[in-house]
Amino acid sequence: MDDETQSIITVILVVFGAWAILSKFAQPEMPFKREFNCTPHDENTPVVVPLVRDGNNIFLLDLNVNGAWIKCAVDTGSTELVVSGHDCQRCNLSSGSIAVPQGKRDIMAYVSQVDTVVWAKKPVKFLAWELGDHTPDIPVCIGGNVDTGVVTKRTGTSNYNILGIGPDDDGFMADLMPHLPRAYSIFIESFDSAQLVLYRPTASLDRSMRIHKYPLTGRGIEIKGIQGQKVKGITLMFDTGANAMSLPERVYDAIGAMGKLKIEMPDGEVFSFPYNKLNHWNAQVHATRGNLIVIGVTNMVGYGVGVEQAEDGQYITVQRK
Repeated sequence: MDDETQSIITVILVVFGAWAILSKFAQPEMPFKREFNCTPHDENTPVVVPLVRDGNNIFLLDLNVNGAWIKCAVDTGSTELVVSGHDCQRCNLSSGSIAVPQGKRDIMAYVSQVDTVVWAKKPVKFLAWELGDHTPDIPVCIGGNVDTGVVTKRTGTSNYNILGIGPDDDGFMADLMPHLPRAYSIFIESFDSAQLVLYRPTASLDRSMRIHKYPLTGRGIEIKGIQGQKVKGITLMFDTGANAMSLPERVYDAIGAMGKLKIEMPDGEVFSFPYNKLNHWNAQVHATRGNLIVIGVTNMVGYGVGVEQAEDGQYITVQRK
């Protein structure tokens, strides 16, 4: 793993834990039946996966792991699949658990959730629908054998299965789509619904999706301005595994109690994200040391964020209604 990839993972793992308030899932109804009445997927055809919000404002996906159905938090801030094991008493997830394999134990730290895991390849599947000309009532099957961290012990305040789809040459997305280019985008339609889009990026598809692309680095995207004022040294990241907005102290102190955070991107595009410092329940605004802005999923309504990985590099993608 190169230094830049390690930097990315370090930053996003630290960011991930900021959102956790509750320790158990709210259990929303998922948007499809738990059965595999589906057709094989052509990897060159973009697909969409409906997601549903839980009580913590985190979006979940129904995933079949080695025959067991579980709910997973879809997290752009991590890169691996981490699921509860059958002997993990602290996990206590009613949505299913996985038999623990034999092997060396490892520690996966998400600040508010620290897991002892054993790694193994596990067959996973989930359902999706093709974009474009297709039969809407017949989904396609997405799946493969992926590296899976099965939890044997958990400490901390949160309690999630984690589907990490962040960029990594050896992570979940690389196992699922081994060949470049590959891309995903999570479009937050409302506070209650979102869509995960998986696709092979092309110039024409980027144009049709009205995507803005920014080089991915371990420091985030270096922005040009905030609230109409030019800034230097401030970077931006998006995290669907977080339900809070984190701001450098100088930015936090300069804005009012509520309103829209207007961020000018490197290409001059201005994106606006609503915030409310008085909201202390699953939509918090935090002041932090350093120069990194993190936009959590609660503040992303109306936007799609994702990553494209290609031979010429990795890019954060942003689109809006």
